[in-house]
Amino acid sequence: MRVLLLFCFACLFGVVSASAQTLTKNSDGEQIIVYPDGSWRYFNQVPPGESPGAIPTPPEEEQYSKPKFDAEAEARARAVLRKQIQTELKEVKKLEKTAIKLRKKETNEAERVAALRASADSKDREQVSVANRRLQDARNLANQAEVETETAQNRIATLEQALPMTRASRKEFLTNAGIIKEEVFVEEIDVITPDDGGEYVENANPVLTNEKKVKAKAKTEDYVKYSLKIDPRYNPPTEECTFLYQGVDEFTQKKRMTLAPRLFFGHTNPELKTYLGDESLVTCTGSLSKNGGYLILELDFVIRSQYANKEFGVLPAGSQLTLKMLGDERITLRNTTLSQGKFDPVEKVFTYAGKYTITNKQAKALSKGLVDQVRIMWGTGFDDYPIYEVDFFQQQLRCL
Repeated sequence: MRVLLLFCFACLFGVVSASAQTLTKNSDGEQIIVYPDGSWRYFNQVPPGESPGAIPTPPEEEQYSKPKFDAEAEARARAVLRKQIQTELKEVKKLEKTAIKLRKKETNEAERVAALRASADSKDREQVSVANRRLQDARNLANQAEVETETAQNRIATLEQALPMTRASRKEFLTNAGIIKEEVFVEEIDVITPDDGGEYVENANPVLTNEKKVKAKAKTEDYVKYSLKIDPRYNPPTEECTFLYQGVDEFTQKKRMTLAPRLFFGHTNPELKTYLGDESLVTCTGSLSKNGGYLILELDFVIRSQYANKEFGVLPAGSQLTLKMLGDERITLRNTTLSQGKFDPVEKVFTYAGKYTITNKQAKALSKGLVDQVRIMWGTGFDDYPIYEVDFFQQQLRCL
């Protein structure tokens, strides 16, 4: 019985082997079927005794499609992100300086409280209480500044980590990191009109923009009834007030407010524009500060010339600054401090600082009028400069 089973298995194996065939290609790349006896036929050829409908169809080869990758767009996106990182690094440096100043102020306030408690006047509870409140305010401001600095540093670290990524993975990474939780990447589109023989070209510069602002802008695109109150030509939007200091003066014990400086004017002589380009020969930034009943205009002049001390001389104490208003009204201010100028050997610039007092009558006129020109009295003479920030005093006085 076992011999009979083995014989059957051997016959069956021989039949299977005899009917085995191989699908391959010849030297011309044509598909052929090779039989065990060495005979062959073309794959599409009808086998003997079979109908043409029995011809099998060759399997389709899988085609690999390379994913789309716009190298130029990715490079532009990284350039935009690098610029954003550089901008935020500058802001972090400012925050660090502010935090150091506030921490020093806290130390001074703590020393003052200790001195009051140790002195014979420590019985004056009100004075000690005021000093304690000032110490607490200084400590809170210093802590807040350090928290803001650390938050900004962590944000920069996250952006630097996302720099080598692609745009799609970067967006997902920053979303998961919480940086663009309410912000979205918007790809700007540069349109080339058909008249130029071009087409729509994608300029993939990722810009962080607030989603709420985008929705608000979409709503304002609807037609609304005209009103003089919402016309920016007659009612321009007001700027936010930024203070460098807002509290009680240590010496006068009166309320003191100092605004952040902003551009007052920039001027370049026509013959020097070829050499200086976009930079101004004279750049003036200014801010107003109020201490009690005194109003002071602080101006910082940056002159891009290593010979400014010979060309301009000094900024004398008592020198005049004359403001010409658009209505031909003249307002004259006087400098209270002498400034001989400081030279920066790296930037090759001279800096001057002036402080000009403003009376209540002059402040009232400046809050209503617009400045057209300013005349500065230097040690070597006076110079006139056109003013483009005509509402400089209006914006500053509004905050005070």
